[in-house]
Amino acid sequence: MQKIQKQSIDMRGGKRMPVALSNENLRIGAGKAWSAKVAGTLDPTRTRLDFDVGRNGVVKDIDQSTSIPKRIRAILNARGIQDPNIGRSDEELKKIRVGIRTYASFVIQGSHDTMLRLAFGEQKVDFSSKADNSHLTRDMKIEQWATDVYNFMAKKYGEDNIASFVVHLDETTPHAHCIVVPITDTGELSFRKVFVGEQNDKFAMSRQTKQLWDEMAPISHKYGLARGDDKLTTGAKHKSYLQWMREQWRKTTGPSAHRTWSLRHNNRNSTT
Repeated sequence: MQKIQKQSIDMRGGKRMPVALSNENLRIGAGKAWSAKVAGTLDPTRTRLDFDVGRNGVVKDIDQSTSIPKRIRAILNARGIQDPNIGRSDEELKKIRVGIRTYASFVIQGSHDTMLRLAFGEQKVDFSSKADNSHLTRDMKIEQWATDVYNFMAKKYGEDNIASFVVHLDETTPHAHCIVVPITDTGELSFRKVFVGEQNDKFAMSRQTKQLWDEMAPISHKYGLARGDDKLTTGAKHKSYLQWMREQWRKTTGPSAHRTWSLRHNNRNSTT
């Protein structure tokens, strides 16, 4: 029996995006330190296939000229909002009830087989260690999927509030990263009002998450994906992005490859 292909949405809040995380999203990095950090998590021969979706759903090369933290500050400044975390150290911001969440980081994808087919069509991807996939080309379907998702996020949260929308095809499962600054219709910075809701109870976030799954379901169905389960892929277990990347890679390469991975990467900032 064929496994049901499902959509997947992971949303986590952050107070100050680390430059290192921005660099990973934008694929900025070089040298031995970078290679060691991402070893076993991405395929450098496929990085050239990654892309950006910009204003009005235009597909383009990833814009590495401006970091995502600077883009977040620019969005706040354009609304006349001062960064509420200025003056607080990164260590302070790791504490609960210290600082304000200024962005939400979404990872949007679907089941492995479907996302591979959207990204590469019938081409075969070699997931073995140090594989050379430089012959692969990007299929138009992944661009169509990404544009549909971008337009959905722009309509729901406001296009002016999207700091970055990047699609990675160099990891195990193709996926999109969308960074949104939580600004309300009245111009207020409020993570709770935008992503949780006005009701202050322990089920508020769950209700909003389920609503997001429901609203995005038509796009998922268009590309052969069923509505996903009501469970965050990474945030529920409080994993760092690279930890999640390594788990996705292990699903394909197996436990023997997992033992060779570098575990130097520390969990970054609090998501409270």
